[in-house]
Amino acid sequence: MGSATDFIVRWILYAGLLLLTIKIFGGETGSWSALFNVVGYVFAVTMVYIAIDALLINMLSSLSFPLKAWSPVAGEEEIGLALWNQIIQDNWGTTLAYNLRYYLPFTVHAWTAALGTIALHFAREFTWKKAAAISVMAYIMLILLKALIPI
Repeated sequence: MGSATDFIVRWILYAGLLLLTIKIFGGETGSWSALFNVVGYVFAVTMVYIAIDALLINMLSSLSFPLKAWSPVAGEEEIGLALWNQIIQDNWGTTLAYNLRYYLPFTVHAWTAALGTIALHFAREFTWKKAAAISVMAYIMLILLKALIPI
């Protein structure tokens, strides 16, 4: 699925899950369109994530893989995968850009949940604790849904 489609699906899912979680917590849901717009601003973090990720990828050096790694002979798939992983670790394993790409998604998840908390606090006038619980719960459900349902 393309990045734009994935972004829109995540946006709709998170808004829906946020609405559901607000109802579970017994809060006033208010207008769907207003909540959808607020979630859109929260998801602006995704644009920053994509830009940083693209920058980090461009900082990595080019790799050359032997044919054995690209299309291993039947029965030797593990050898091809091990060779692939070895080349990546030997060339990129110690670089800052490669290692930052591992932690970047976790940072973006936390940032998005925090912005969702702020948005709920000000848009729906929830307490900070309730807004944080709703935002984090909805975002965890989003991550689980995206992992379980390959959309």
